[in-house]
Amino acid sequence: MSSLPRLPRPSASALIAGAVIVAVAVMPLFRDPIDGFVSDTTKAMALVVMALGLNIVVGFAGLLDLGYVAFFAIGAYTMGWLGSGFFDLVNNQAGIHVGASQTASTLPGIHLNFVLVLVAAVVLTALFGALIGLPTLRLRGDYVAIVTLAFGEIIRVIAVNGDEISVGGYELTQGRQGITPIDQPAFPVVGEFDSTFDLRPYYWL
Repeated sequence: MSSLPRLPRPSASALIAGAVIVAVAVMPLFRDPIDGFVSDTTKAMALVVMALGLNIVVGFAGLLDLGYVAFFAIGAYTMGWLGSGFFDLVNNQAGIHVGASQTASTLPGIHLNFVLVLVAAVVLTALFGALIGLPTLRLRGDYVAIVTLAFGEIIRVIAVNGDEISVGGYELTQGRQGITPIDQPAFPVVGEFDSTFDLRPYYWL
C-alpha cells in the first residue's frame, strides 16, 4: 500500500519571513490612525519599491541607471495632472470626472479614478522609458550611467522650473510648489481614503 508523500517542512527562515510579513501588515492596527510613524513608514515603503525596481535594473540587468528616480517623478506628475484641479478651466470649468469620488466629482479640473490614473502613469512612464532606452540600448558601462544621469537631471530641472513652461495656458508643473492638493484614492468597496483622519489605508495600499 503506497503512502502519501510527506509535505516538506517549512524552514526556519521561511517561518521568520512569514512572521515578519504578518507583523508588518498588522502593525498599523495597533497605532493611532494619524500616527506620524505610520506616515513615515508609508513613505519609506514607497522608497523600498523604488529600490526594488532599481535592483532589477542594476542588479539583474546590469545597467547602471543613475536617473531612475525621474520615472517616479513622471508617475507622480501624472497623478497631479489627472487627479486634481490643475486644469481648472477644462470643460468650461465644469471639469472632467471619470470614476471620481463624491468629493472630487464636484470640483473643477480633471479627476479620474485612482486606478485609471495608475494605468495612465504606467503607460506614460513606459513611453519615457522607451524614449530613453532606444538610443541607449547599444551603450555599455559608464556610458549608460552618463546618459541616464543626464535624463534624470533634465527631468529634475523641468520639474523645478516647470512654472516657467506654459503648455496650453497652464504651467507645466507649478515649479517648487508642486501640484497640490491631489485627489485621495477611492475604490468601489473601500470608499474614499481620508488622510485627515486615517493614514493607515495609504500604508496598506
